[in-house]
Amino acid sequence: MKRPLAITILAVIWWLEAAVLLLVGATLWLLQSLSEQAGGLGADLPPEGAELLDMLAKLDELGALPVFLGVLLVFAALFVWFGIGLWKLKNWARWVTLVLSILRLLYLTPLLVIDLLRSDWSSAGLGLLLGIGYGLIVWYLFQPRIKQLFTPASPPIVL
Repeated sequence: MKRPLAITILAVIWWLEAAVLLLVGATLWLLQSLSEQAGGLGADLPPEGAELLDMLAKLDELGALPVFLGVLLVFAALFVWFGIGLWKLKNWARWVTLVLSILRLLYLTPLLVIDLLRSDWSSAGLGLLLGIGYGLIVWYLFQPRIKQLFTPASPPIVL
């Protein structure tokens, strides 16, 4: 069967999420390395950047930075695997995408309420757009014709 464009897009989104995780990990590692070599790199940064460098230094002192970067790497590998599963129309990948989309919706709901109560319209708008996107993914993957794409055809019974 031919893979629908929406499934292809979902697979690519998994791969893009993996790429973002790898980019974040590489950036954090590079920042920490440069900060150690330069000694006072945080003085030239805005307060948020200096705070990030302090957090990275504390993680490095505790020996947790390699663990954190390893966790990012593991999740990136999982996301690549999920994308490959969707690309190949594997039912487990459909279920993983469904479950993670539902969990993301559950995570976004209280954040959206908090943003609305704080009148943070830009965050609330972004949260609403993400929520709509995850809701559409859940709805789409539950469509009968999409479910049927992910179920392997049973072999004919030979008597």
